[in-house]
Amino acid sequence: LSGRRPHSPSSPVASKAWRIESTGWAKLTVCRSGHRGDDTLASGIAYGVDFGAWNCALAIRTPDGATILARDPYAEAGVPTIPSSVCVDSYGSVLVGHRAERLKHTRPDSYIRSFKRDFGRKDPIPLGSRSFTADELVTEVLRFLRESAESIVPGRPDCVVITVPVSWQGPRRSLMLKAASAAGFAASAVRLEDEPGRGARPRLPQPAR
Repeated sequence: LSGRRPHSPSSPVASKAWRIESTGWAKLTVCRSGHRGDDTLASGIAYGVDFGAWNCALAIRTPDGATILARDPYAEAGVPTIPSSVCVDSYGSVLVGHRAERLKHTRPDSYIRSFKRDFGRKDPIPLGSRSFTADELVTEVLRFLRESAESIVPGRPDCVVITVPVSWQGPRRSLMLKAASAAGFAASAVRLEDEPGRGARPRLPQPAR
């Protein structure tokens, strides 16, 4: 893996990967002592998370200023995003991303994707021998993203920016913060920012010198 930014997107999947490495990082200035006017990024590790209904992406800003996309270790080479999918295997274990996708045909009753639309609802979603709320499924995906990122760049992030729909106000934003904390992110590090508009391409913030 390299720290180079991808070229302009040529597909929806590539577009999400490009967006999280560009637009998402423009929001990281909120992590610096509440000061939004400075476009530099403090030293240390930071994450930008684009949690989509169909796919997710997580970009890592390393202490030396490189940007790296976290990869699903079970994905084919070159796939830049992680499916927002969950499947419960025959042992009751929760599988996320491409591992979940591989089981969806043999365990369709234990598989779900696109549960983001139900975020905030408390209706149980049965998956095999277990059941979850949509909030808990979001937590499982966020935990997988965190573990994937930490396996690439060891260490805990100083800042985690998670994009959420503009329509998510009040309760659902609070629930996303709880889901991130349950996934193992430090509550003090997490910031929520509105998802960027389609086609937006702000420049990346520069690492602090």
